[in-house]
Amino acid sequence: FVEARYKLVIFLPNNRICLLVTHLWLPVTFQVEHVKAERNLLAEVDSNCIVKLYCSFQDEEFLYLIMEYLPGGDMMTLLMRHNYIHRFVLKATSL
Repeated sequence: FVEARYKLVIFLPNNRICLLVTHLWLPVTFQVEHVKAERNLLAEVDSNCIVKLYCSFQDEEFLYLIMEYLPGGDMMTLLMRHNYIHRFVLKATSL
């Protein structure tokens, strides 16, 4: 699993509070491709329903994503917290 850390920052080009997501860059893990795919998707999508990616950069150890800050967290965490994913899988497998 790729470790991620989150920090609120002020993004100077638009002077907004943004979320800095720092992914530990482990090229030997399979999740690097997943993180790259997520970054590429967020860079290309322009939708009010998907969080905005303002910029990304990397060094030898980390991948950094400057993203729109949306209080309340992401949908996957919300669904997992309330056990909706588990119930959906159980319902789908019992058909």
